[in-house]
Amino acid sequence: KGGLGRNDEGEGVTFRESADGCLAFGSCYSVAAEGRGIHMHIVMLVAFGLIALAAFVVVGKALGSRGVSYSAPKLFIWAWLAASLLNGAVGIFSAGIPPINEIGAFIPIFCIPAGIAWWLMRAETARRNHPA
Repeated sequence: KGGLGRNDEGEGVTFRESADGCLAFGSCYSVAAEGRGIHMHIVMLVAFGLIALAAFVVVGKALGSRGVSYSAPKLFIWAWLAASLLNGAVGIFSAGIPPINEIGAFIPIFCIPAGIAWWLMRAETARRNHPA
């Protein structure tokens, strides 16, 4: 399979569809072949984020007087945002990954650990406001 398309300069180029279903434009790399390792990278960073969140909570609990300190998950969210943005910047500027791919990877990398941290903050706030 193949066809005719246009490159960034508006010139006509031919493309072919490879066996794995991705489109290869002349000398361009195969996105599917390059992206196979990205899923494991995302899983590892999400796991690292959850471990870092646990560390923030443990340290916050040790320093706080009652339960999970409200500031520990809040501090984690800001630290994790900075780390996630730095990861995306390194991917774009050092590894040459297209920005749209980094945005797609940023969403689960940041949102899963930050969402759990937000939930912990909400649960702690509710527990403090309505003690049993």
